[in-house]
Amino acid sequence: MKRHNAAVVSAGIAHVLAWVVVIGLVFGPVYQGESVTAAAPGAAANESTKTTATLIEVNGWRVLPILLVPAALTGLALITILKTNSGHTRRRVLVWVPAVLLLGFCILGSFSIGIFYLPSALALVLSSILVARSRVRATRAG
Repeated sequence: MKRHNAAVVSAGIAHVLAWVVVIGLVFGPVYQGESVTAAAPGAAANESTKTTATLIEVNGWRVLPILLVPAALTGLALITILKTNSGHTRRRVLVWVPAVLLLGFCILGSFSIGIFYLPSALALVLSSILVARSRVRATRAG
């Protein structure tokens, strides 16, 4: 039962971390820029203007589904752990598949947004390991 609780906590942490990244990328200033205007003849210095933009402002709303994929994967794993019995193979599969898919997402997107989801992916892998170990323990006890 302790491993079940730890798996739930780990999957819950993975889910929360995924949502933190989604919210940060949607509302946070991801892009920064600076423009310099040449000074008029006889002026002391050039004028510099700094700007920031969110991921949505630069790429549009079409990136939102991509940002939500990791949150959906961690949510699936969390619901699976909460709603299925610990001895079922289906439970183990439905926790490992999202973990592997999320790791793949992190690798494929490692040069852009994928790296932000790595803590969530690692927490989900830990949850998957705990679920797999609880199944082995349940099998041995039976």
